[in-house]
Amino acid sequence: EENLLFVAKDKALAERLLDITELQALKRRRPHSLSGGQQQRVALCRAMMRQPKLLLMDEPLSALDASMRSILQQEIALLHQEFGTTTILVSHDPSEIYRLASRVIVLESGHIVRDGTAKEVLLKTAGSQKFTFEGELLEIVRVDVMMIAIVAIGQQLVEVVVSEQEAEQLKIGERIHVSTKAFAPMIG
Repeated sequence: EENLLFVAKDKALAERLLDITELQALKRRRPHSLSGGQQQRVALCRAMMRQPKLLLMDEPLSALDASMRSILQQEIALLHQEFGTTTILVSHDPSEIYRLASRVIVLESGHIVRDGTAKEVLLKTAGSQKFTFEGELLEIVRVDVMMIAIVAIGQQLVEVVVSEQEAEQLKIGERIHVSTKAFAPMIG
């Protein structure tokens, strides 16, 4: 709490921010005694104490584990709703972008290559595909009469059947798109 009041002397705002970020029970602790996720939340609260019109966040959650990232994404969304602060969020995490962004701009070499809502930019597929994933081609192996491409998609390795013609055109290490037209998902 003292850390927040150092930024602005608005005790009611400090209390509200501590409530939203679920730090109320830790408000008397020193920053060095907090976990990484708690320190990130304190930093976010400190920034919001100034009630900025514009907030720039550059990969703010990238160093956190998945569960803490999810919690902080919810808290950032709550803060955005409550304070209406325009936020520019730099992220390479599609789920984070989808959850937090009302507008997505994709830059490549300093140029805008895509601009739209999170759904328009992240869910866009060419043709009639049911899903598309981007991954890194790790290896192509022959198994009997089939060619199998081993693709890293996020933290998962996936085997994809490819034709011999496709296999000849692919290069190990390149980014490829894996998509399908017939898809009956099983969620477990």
